[in-house]
Amino acid sequence: HRCFCTLPGGPEAVGPQVDPFRQFLRSIRFPTPNAPEWDLPEGWQQQPGSGMRFATMLVGPDGLELSVIALPGGGEDLQDQILANINRWRGQLSLAPIDLKQLGDDTEVIATVDGGDATFVDYTGMAKGGGMMNAPFARGMGLSAPSPPEPAQSARVTYTTPEGWR
Repeated sequence: HRCFCTLPGGPEAVGPQVDPFRQFLRSIRFPTPNAPEWDLPEGWQQQPGSGMRFATMLVGPDGLELSVIALPGGGEDLQDQILANINRWRGQLSLAPIDLKQLGDDTEVIATVDGGDATFVDYTGMAKGGGMMNAPFARGMGLSAPSPPEPAQSARVTYTTPEGWR
C-alpha cells in the first residue's frame, strides 16, 4: 500500500514545517488497504479529499496545503517509480534529472510506525507553470516546491521600443 504526500510552497513557509512533515510521515500507517491513517502535527487541520486526493491538510500559519494521494501497491519496481516521479518533480522545478545512482543522495528514508518506509525529498527550484505539483508514487514522498525567487536588485531590463509602440 502506498500514498504520496506533497507540501509545495516557498522556502520561508515550508522551512518551519519540515520537522512536523517528517513527524507526519513517520505516523503514516495502513490498517486497511488504500486507506492511510496518520497523526496530525500540532496546528495542522485535516480537510476532506477531492478528486484524486485522499485528504488535504492545512499546514502552518501560511496556509500551506499538504495533499495525500493513496495508491494501490504493486506494478513496477518501487525504486523506478520513485526515480521517475522525482525526475518529474525536478523538471517542474527547472532542475536536471538524476539517475538511479544519485537517488540515495537526494532522498532520506524515514521509518514509519507500521514498519514501512517513507522516502523524503526536499527540492528548491524555480517552479514552472504555477499549477498543481505532482508527487512520486511512493509511500510518504514529500516535496518543497518554492515560489520563484525575487530578481536581484542589480538586474536591469533594457529594450528598444518598436516604431509605433508606446
